[in-house]
Amino acid sequence: MNAIIHQDLAIRHKVLVVPTVSCVNRVVEMVERVRPDVSVLTHQHGCGMFDNDVAALAAMLSATASHPHVGAAVLVSLGCESNQPQFALSRIADAVPTRVVRFQDQAGHADAVDEVLRQLDCLEPRFARLATDLAGLRVGVAVEYGSAISDSRLPADLTRELARAGAVVDGPRRYTPGAGRSSANSLPEMAAAAGQTALDGDAQTVSALVANGCHMVIVMGNRPGPLGSPVAPVVTVTGDGAWAAIADVAVSGTDGEGAVEAVLSALRGVVAGALTLGERARVRTLSVRRIAMTM
Repeated sequence: MNAIIHQDLAIRHKVLVVPTVSCVNRVVEMVERVRPDVSVLTHQHGCGMFDNDVAALAAMLSATASHPHVGAAVLVSLGCESNQPQFALSRIADAVPTRVVRFQDQAGHADAVDEVLRQLDCLEPRFARLATDLAGLRVGVAVEYGSAISDSRLPADLTRELARAGAVVDGPRRYTPGAGRSSANSLPEMAAAAGQTALDGDAQTVSALVANGCHMVIVMGNRPGPLGSPVAPVVTVTGDGAWAAIADVAVSGTDGEGAVEAVLSALRGVVAGALTLGERARVRTLSVRRIAMTM
């Protein structure tokens, strides 16, 4: 039986597999195919980084793996990366049962996957109790800068209604769509992402809100998807009907009670167990603001 001793509330129960460096993303993805009940995180960071950027990544990974939804975690390390697992391990292990698998101690990908599976079987997750409503939940709110929603009453009205329902609201935070996405692999894209100083991108903002302990994140803008997290549901809201198919909520008018109620209804559904588009597609958003591009 799982004892309820890890933080107070949750709306999801997760066992998480986290790579310390992008070189072992393949191992993590192979684990996901074998164990679809396990949540996995992938990213494009972990080596060839300045010390400050390594520290920022370690803090992001440790905070994400210590999220209220996570009951246990396995860190997958290459072995020679800049972001060594001990940088995050002590902080994660204080929150949840944690194991480490070092790829360079294994004979190859198949053996590494088998070792991760063995470590998963040895873990005894500690889960928080499931919430039944919005009261007591931490809800992150991100709004696309310059969008129709950003200029409307919806962010302020929604924030007020969430607080009235007893939620703790983190935001609204403004973001620039696409800036700093973790999927950027070319040097020009990474250099451009690293040069963003005024506002974080959508992926960076979602990653920061999840790492800050938000039980779910609302992203509102003209084209807010596809975004998601392996740890917390991300509810996307668009005010542009052309993008309704890739958003969880489409509002025809950004002002008024109807728009607020449409978003609140979706949030209540997520608390009750409804999956967001990002959860169904198993989108894994993680991006870290850094001083320089990752090599």
